[in-house]
Amino acid sequence: MAQLGKMEAEVQQMIQERQNNIQEIKDTVKRSKTDADREIANGVQVHTALMRCIEKCQDDLNQMVKERLKSTEKQAEDLIKELEQEIEVLANRSSEVKQLSHTKDHLHFLQAFRSLKDPPPTRDRTTVEVRPPSYVGTLRRSLDQLEETLNMELKKLRDDVELKRVQQYEVDVTLDPDTAHPRLILSEDGKQVHGGAELQKVGVFVDYDEGLVSFYDVEARVHLYSATGCTFREPLYPFLCPCGHDGGKNSAPLIISPEIQTD
Repeated sequence: MAQLGKMEAEVQQMIQERQNNIQEIKDTVKRSKTDADREIANGVQVHTALMRCIEKCQDDLNQMVKERLKSTEKQAEDLIKELEQEIEVLANRSSEVKQLSHTKDHLHFLQAFRSLKDPPPTRDRTTVEVRPPSYVGTLRRSLDQLEETLNMELKKLRDDVELKRVQQYEVDVTLDPDTAHPRLILSEDGKQVHGGAELQKVGVFVDYDEGLVSFYDVEARVHLYSATGCTFREPLYPFLCPCGHDGGKNSAPLIISPEIQTD
């Protein structure tokens, strides 16, 4: 009976272990689904932003071409109006010449001829030209601008996505008064320290297994630096130095935030 009781306990332990394995598998699947949904959402955000850049570039190109065309059309309209006015003047002169050619009064003919022999007030219209707008290089310049804008947007989006990726590994850090420098003053909750430099909000991501330490400017949402190929053989502890007080210029506290704030 004692052996049967031991066997029953062992079987129950094996059952519990397998139930735990099942739960771990379910948790892994759940996390995988969450990661997949987040990755899809990030992809939609990135591609939507890029599409907006492309659409804006297309709108700018269309606007520029339309403005040049409008300028040419205005030039043509003004020239046509001027030519029509000159045609009206010339038509009046033609009518006067015809009337004079039929007059029988020689004195009137001579007097009128003197005024008609001078050319009417018109410009020399031997060549009339409206130059069409030139679009040489327009598309190339537009594409160059698009490339520059996309490169900037891609860098910004990459940094943003990277920050969101490492956010899932965030941990709560508390300053240790036993290891702090004697000149530093820590708050009771271990989240603030006086005497430090005035620190931008910097996000720190550590991948122990991959040997990776990365730093991010959280406010600007950009990657600052990554140390790769690190070898960790012992537990890691953050070392933070806010530097000197600098006569009050550097009196703001260093604050440990529990998480990376993202939009």
